[in-house]
Amino acid sequence: MSINWKSEWEEIGNSTDIFTQLGRNNFSFSELILMLKDINNVLSLKSNDNLLDIGCANGLVSGLLSPFCNTVLGIDFSNTHIAKAREAFKNNMSLSFIESDILDFDYGGFNKILINAVFQYLEKDKLPSIFDKLIRSETECVFIGHVPKMGKMRSFLEGYSEYISDPIILKNKLDIWHNHMTWYNEKDFDIFKNTYHVEFLEPSDQLIQYKYCLNVALHKK
Repeated sequence: MSINWKSEWEEIGNSTDIFTQLGRNNFSFSELILMLKDINNVLSLKSNDNLLDIGCANGLVSGLLSPFCNTVLGIDFSNTHIAKAREAFKNNMSLSFIESDILDFDYGGFNKILINAVFQYLEKDKLPSIFDKLIRSETECVFIGHVPKMGKMRSFLEGYSEYISDPIILKNKLDIWHNHMTWYNEKDFDIFKNTYHVEFLEPSDQLIQYKYCLNVALHKK
C-alpha cells in the first residue's frame, strides 16, 4: 500500500522539535551548519539572488539562507509546516512562504533553486516535468540535496539499527525506506545534461546520517 506523504508530513509538522519538523531525527545545529555549507558551496548565494526553496518544511533553512539573498520563497505541500514557517519568520520582509507542490509550482523568477531531501518522495517518472519547469524558468543553478543513492541502499538498511533500537519502529522504518522511498543512480539525471552541467557530490564527511546520499549540482551551460 502506498504512503500518503502529505498526511505524513502534516503529522511531522505537529512536532515541537524543529529538527523533527524537518524530518531529521538525532540532528544537531553543528550538522545543520555543515548542511548549509554544502548547499552554499554549490549555490554561492549573493545579495542579488532570488532563491526558491522547494520542500522548505518549517522554513528553518530558508530563514538561515535569507540574509545572503535578495529574496527567498519557500514552498511546501504541508499546510502545517507553512503555517509554522510564516509565524517563525513573520518579521523577515525578504522571506515568504506558500503552500504548494514541486510539480504544481511555476519556478519562473528565481535564478537559484534549492531542492533538499525531496527527491526520495518522488516517482522517477516525475523528473521530466521538473526538468521542463527548470528549462522554462531559466534557472542558473540548482542544488538537489540528500538524494538516496541506489548503490548505497544495502549498507544504509543494514546500518539503520545504529540509530533505532526499538525493533517494531526499526521494522517499520526499513519497510518505508526499502519499499516506499525512491533511490537513484547517476544515470537518472542524464535528462538534465543537455541544458545543465551535472555534478555529483558527497555530503560533508561529518554528516554521518547522509553518507548514503548524493548531492546533485546543476549549473546552466
